[in-house]
Amino acid sequence: MGKTVTDYLKAHRISFRPLPHERAVTAMEEARVLDVNAEDVAKTVVLDTPDGHIIAVVPATRHVDTDKVGRIVGGPVELTSEYGIARDFPFFDLGGIPPIGDLLDLPILLDADLAKHERVVFAAAQDLSVEMKVADLIEDGHVIIAPIV
Repeated sequence: MGKTVTDYLKAHRISFRPLPHERAVTAMEEARVLDVNAEDVAKTVVLDTPDGHIIAVVPATRHVDTDKVGRIVGGPVELTSEYGIARDFPFFDLGGIPPIGDLLDLPILLDADLAKHERVVFAAAQDLSVEMKVADLIEDGHVIIAPIV
């Protein structure tokens, strides 16, 4: 599962550092097993909108404000169920959806505070994370930066 993410990053010549670790399902678990500041770990949240899925990316320590996201997308927003994630993202582990819009072919809402970080860690699979420059995430044409926590 994580191989998809690392293969994508390699193919697009995006610099990253692979961080293999023991199994972690949540971003907070990921921060703990990697022994990194949870503020530097990106939590990827799949949301349902009237137009389909959108990905919200926030620090592991924060929660997505669906009202703020709803105002940005112009309609009601709710968390996608685990069943919906498994059905619509079968190539990724639960908790391993990457915040890469081009890879997912979905828009990404990146929290404004997280966008200020130099580097970010995120799950590529339940046992693999990657660290890369936030600037490289932002260069993805699908990214919108906004305060969403």
